[in-house]
Amino acid sequence: SSIIGGLSDSFEDTLLSLLSQWAFALVASLILVSALMLALRSVPDSVRMNPFFWLVELAVLPIAISYFALSITVAFELVETDIWFNRVKEVRGVLLTVVFAYLANRALTLFVWQGPLRRYTESVPGIVPNLLALFIYLVAVYVILAFVFKQPVTGLLVSSGIALGVLGLAFQSTLSDFIAGILLAIERPYGVGDWIETESGICGKVEIIDWRATTLRTLSNTTHVIPNNQITNSSIHNISRPGPTYCLKVYVSVSADIPPWEVSNLLLEAAIAAAPVADTPPPIVRIYDAQRRPMQYLALLHCADYEGHPEARESFLHNAWELSLIHI
Repeated sequence: SSIIGGLSDSFEDTLLSLLSQWAFALVASLILVSALMLALRSVPDSVRMNPFFWLVELAVLPIAISYFALSITVAFELVETDIWFNRVKEVRGVLLTVVFAYLANRALTLFVWQGPLRRYTESVPGIVPNLLALFIYLVAVYVILAFVFKQPVTGLLVSSGIALGVLGLAFQSTLSDFIAGILLAIERPYGVGDWIETESGICGKVEIIDWRATTLRTLSNTTHVIPNNQITNSSIHNISRPGPTYCLKVYVSVSADIPPWEVSNLLLEAAIAAAPVADTPPPIVRIYDAQRRPMQYLALLHCADYEGHPEARESFLHNAWELSLIHI
């Protein structure tokens, strides 16, 4: 019996010595956090992606963790030791910090990546949510080490700051395009399907808007990938706004020997007969330069969209030629 009593005392001393180390609380926290994350991951995605379920998590998880810690604390206070109280307090702090980081990341997914920004862009690149999630959990690790376990983290902060500075310089151009992509998503100067013209003269239909660049398809069926930073730092002509209808200007030279009213009527007839030209608003013909020889007329033709204007121009000029009006 003395041997058994000695072993019992030795085991108790060893356990108390182990409990006095904050690493024990860290290991216990990791086990509990892993179990909690596995339980949450087992919830079907159709339920997890519901904002109402996030509100339930926000209300239930902190209360459940606090109740669990309180129950454990009361149970171990019965054995009259303060070590258990300190360890359980640390475990509770770790669990609450990780849960709030998890809820913050979930809020970004539900209310930002799957929310307003999804309406502005085709899709959010996976690297962006992943980097922000990593940042959130790194902040959680800092909070756990500095405030829960009361460990010095000055060296960690200094090294992290240096690493971030080096990464910032290395990815300066990429970060610039990323920030420009955020500004484009907020301001929305154009959208997918719009025809735009850049300050450098590139004109095309917006095919893709992502966080790094905008892809345009021209009338020649070629693509241009323009970094977002270049777009935000230059003027953009959005041809598709305020409406998709495009007003095409066509200049026609006609002999001054033909009366202007007759030329205007015939050009108007040629415009109406052009298939791609819209009836509303109706085409307009004006004398543009009466001093030139031959005289120059301006026809304003409205197309359903910018993409159809080459066909409208060609059809109108063919009709005008058939009416023997074009001089050159």
